[in-house]
Amino acid sequence: MPPLYFIPGPSQLAPTLSAHLEEALRKGVASVSHRSKAFEDIYKNTTEKLRILLGIPTEYHIWFLSSSTEIWERLCRNCIDKGSFHLVNGSFSRRFSEYPAEIGLPSASVSVPDGNGFSLSGIHIPADTDFVAVTVCETSTGVWTDPNEIQKLKSRAPNIRIVADVVSAVPQCQLDIASCHAVYFSVQKGFGLPAGLGVLIAHPDAVANSEKLRSSGRLTGPHHSFSALAKYSAIHQTPSTPNVLFIYLLGEIASDMLKIGLDRIRKEGLEKAATIARAIEDSSFLEFFVAESGFRSPTVTVANVEEGSEKLLKYLVDGGFVVGNGYGSHKGKHIRIANFPAHSVENVAALCHAIRKFK
Repeated sequence: MPPLYFIPGPSQLAPTLSAHLEEALRKGVASVSHRSKAFEDIYKNTTEKLRILLGIPTEYHIWFLSSSTEIWERLCRNCIDKGSFHLVNGSFSRRFSEYPAEIGLPSASVSVPDGNGFSLSGIHIPADTDFVAVTVCETSTGVWTDPNEIQKLKSRAPNIRIVADVVSAVPQCQLDIASCHAVYFSVQKGFGLPAGLGVLIAHPDAVANSEKLRSSGRLTGPHHSFSALAKYSAIHQTPSTPNVLFIYLLGEIASDMLKIGLDRIRKEGLEKAATIARAIEDSSFLEFFVAESGFRSPTVTVANVEEGSEKLLKYLVDGGFVVGNGYGSHKGKHIRIANFPAHSVENVAALCHAIRKFK
């Protein structure tokens, strides 16, 4: 029997994926041209399902790219005008904060120690900023930023372009996308697919801003500029050959989620997070890395392991559970437990039972 993967990306595959993959191969989806009517139908179906599932306003663009890492660069080149401002609370938000300077754009950031979170009401945005990057779930530390705070931040600074990283947060988080200039995620976490597809949701003004920057001499592409992405998405296509198979599969998984119901998925997500939390609270060798409960992510739980994580990780692998190691400087000190829709209530209960038996 294959192990259960609780790594926070790539993570456990959706239970329906094998059936959808078999059907896709039967239909020849993997060989479909991205300039064909068949692909346009796939693109349209997937974007329509995502709009319903995530509450994406009809005027917002939905674009498919290779990864969230590529999306970082696309956002920097096409959105930052006066300067960017990054809220850094872990390795991934920190890495994004380094991108603007690497391509010659002005940027600033505010940081908190790993394991701490942000209260956005107390954030001072520099005057020379028009782009603010917020991470809802910092995967490296398990820190959560309340999506409702993003809406409040937008109300306080309506002219700021807020960009939200929901890579490890969707579909659990309830984010008002209309409060954001752009929102992005990858499919290898909450959607239970293998890695290889990034999704960028962008306000229509993003295209006009990109064209303004391009006219001033900014390199916004050269191939995946927002102008090009918008031009092709208008006819349900992409500028270059995309991962057609994964776009199709994402649409099928989104359809599955709509049938189950997002309210049920989120309710079960919170119940599973509580089960994991109880296992940590009951443990004599684990403690929450995020000390303040209000900043703990329901989708990625990070715990310090007394005497290091190596023995616990091996013990869990031997029992059929693959859990994430600590990230970066925390490797060998932490475990990171993913809680996505592909992890059933029974899967989580079995993992927590195994954790309780350790030592």
